[in-house]
Amino acid sequence: MFVDTQRSLGALALFTTLLCWVAVGQAAVPQVIQAEGLLKSSGGGPAADGEYSVTFELLDGVKATKALWSEGPVKISVTAGRWSHALGSTKKLDLKVLSTAKEPRLRLSIAGSGALPSTPLSAVPYALVAEKLSCTGCLTSAALGEGSVSSAKVDFSYAGSSSKGGPASDLACTGCVSVSELKFDGDVDFGANSIKAKNATFTGTVSAGSILATSFVGDGSQLTGIQLPKGTCKSGELVKGVAADGSLQCASAASALPKDGLNEISNDLLSNEFTDVAQGAEVLTIPDNTGQAANGSLTLPDWGIARGVRVRVQLTNSDLSNVSIKVFAPDDKKIGITLCEPCGKPDAKTLDLTWPKDANPKSGSLKALIGSNVKGNWTLQVTDSAFCAPQKPGNNTLCDLTKKLDGKVINWLVEVDTLSTKKVAATSALQLMPQAKAPFACTNPNMGSMYFDSTLKSIRYCDGGVWRVLVDSCGNGVIEPGEQCDDGNNSNGDGCTSTCQTVCGDKIVAGSEQCDDGNTKAGDACDTQCQINTTYGKSKAEPAESCLKLFTLFKTAGVTLKDGSYWIQAPKGQVVEVQCDMSTEGGGYTYFAVNSGLKTFRSTDNNTCKSYGLDIVYPRSKAQWTWMINKFGSSYFSVIPGVTKPNDGGNYTSCMMRNPKSYGSGCGDWRVADGGRWWVRDSNYGEPNGDYTANCWLGMSGHNPNSFAFNDGYCSYSTSKYLCSTNDKP
Repeated sequence: MFVDTQRSLGALALFTTLLCWVAVGQAAVPQVIQAEGLLKSSGGGPAADGEYSVTFELLDGVKATKALWSEGPVKISVTAGRWSHALGSTKKLDLKVLSTAKEPRLRLSIAGSGALPSTPLSAVPYALVAEKLSCTGCLTSAALGEGSVSSAKVDFSYAGSSSKGGPASDLACTGCVSVSELKFDGDVDFGANSIKAKNATFTGTVSAGSILATSFVGDGSQLTGIQLPKGTCKSGELVKGVAADGSLQCASAASALPKDGLNEISNDLLSNEFTDVAQGAEVLTIPDNTGQAANGSLTLPDWGIARGVRVRVQLTNSDLSNVSIKVFAPDDKKIGITLCEPCGKPDAKTLDLTWPKDANPKSGSLKALIGSNVKGNWTLQVTDSAFCAPQKPGNNTLCDLTKKLDGKVINWLVEVDTLSTKKVAATSALQLMPQAKAPFACTNPNMGSMYFDSTLKSIRYCDGGVWRVLVDSCGNGVIEPGEQCDDGNNSNGDGCTSTCQTVCGDKIVAGSEQCDDGNTKAGDACDTQCQINTTYGKSKAEPAESCLKLFTLFKTAGVTLKDGSYWIQAPKGQVVEVQCDMSTEGGGYTYFAVNSGLKTFRSTDNNTCKSYGLDIVYPRSKAQWTWMINKFGSSYFSVIPGVTKPNDGGNYTSCMMRNPKSYGSGCGDWRVADGGRWWVRDSNYGEPNGDYTANCWLGMSGHNPNSFAFNDGYCSYSTSKYLCSTNDKP
């Protein structure tokens, strides 16, 4: 009987086990079952040779867990994966127990690997003969008469010797023929059929016309029939290929890399391929059919051997159909390369072409210059062969009949693609790995070497004797030669660029700028170079915004302005001459005197100041009062129009007339319109002592700042002579 079982866990598997009866004594019922099999590793090959400890169990059914009989553990010997054991050889196998099983199965457990899946047992020989017997072991060969069992009494074909038995052409059992019973005396020919097996073990030679496999397992040390290339390459050579005769083709490693291969081997991080451009320095005017040409020249430096040459020309002319363009390379003084003739359709007026990118030259070839060094003087020649007609549309701006000119060459340039032998470009960042000390001594042979000093955080270079520091001074916070500013960083957008240059007009005062008002126009406080306009506010043509703005602007530039007359543009647009107090309390008070203005009684009345967008002056302090009275006299202060009381009533002889929030104590019911600081006196006084009317101006009977005297208002005090102010001095 054949059994086929496979482990799902562990490293071993049981495969193709044959069970057969072995008789013990001539008259006795067989008491052992011979079991054979192939033990495999989980990788598919035979298990390692040696002894294994195995337990055998007989079960009834696939789901059975309790053994009807077990034996072991016993030692079995494994060679090339094969093993055999007689079941019942160490523990008697009771066939009566076996006969009770409806579905007998065999299970093996290998020490260290666990139990294998159980395998069904097939019928044994004596059971086939006694299929109808209901007893086990009750019929022996001694009970059978000689010749009592014949082929006529057997209902299946069976195989036997030439003298006994017969053919078994319709044998339909599986596992009933042991491998040990199979032996081929000659070659087996399967015709067009194939042998299909999960595994095959051969101890001899496998001969085949072709072998098709997805993989070969092994070290390849004994593979034969594989032809290897002949010969070897010398030191410094690379394998270029294999010749037809099987010999290696070699090439020098140095010559194997093309001269433009730097980008290929550097992952496009390095390149020695460049496109350099030389451009004409001036605009050329084109003579109008005078027989003369517009001539321009430029000099190309030694960029190396040219891999491509292009010429670009941009020009205007009243009629390109009458224009021809030539270019002369350094070694060509007479013939030249005619780029175009004519250079456009009739009445076409603008040209912008690159040869040979956009068009091929009319005669000659720029491609012929490839492979040579095109350094030296290049000449452009533009000729106009017809007179300009100014009466035609669009020609009046091109024709200059007085100077006999027709259009101009706006720009011309020469582009050269080179494979440089003088420089290498890093297409991305070039990183010098940080080092705490120099990698080697700075000597003359090492001149030009560089490394990044991780201690100094700077690049150091060898000058042939000393490792010197390469300092980027921009960003160190010190304005040095060539720098307009240095704010301690290399960022843009903060007034000082990454190259330490200022940006006039960005509203950020930086570096040498005295101001920056967000523009570069002339005539305002900050000129086109972001310097203070020293004439600003000094004339009606250049009025300031207020005395305070003027004072602050000049102070930023280090200029202290004096008290006096200045010009401002009032909020409603009028340009007026004012008096500026540039000294009191830091400076910046603005005063515009009104002599015969609108008469005003209270803060809610209209007044002349409002027509300018100004307001009646707010007295902020004793120092301001002193300056105003000394400058303007007492006639402007018969009343104090800037200070009012919003509500009716109150006797104020007990409080000092000043803002308590600004001076610590005072009259909290009185105020100025912007709610800010105000001052009239530092001591109590006998007035006002009556019921005061809301919003009326405070009347004054004395004008000495040291002893102001006041009268009750009742809106009986009015004035048409007062000072206007921007009141922007808090």
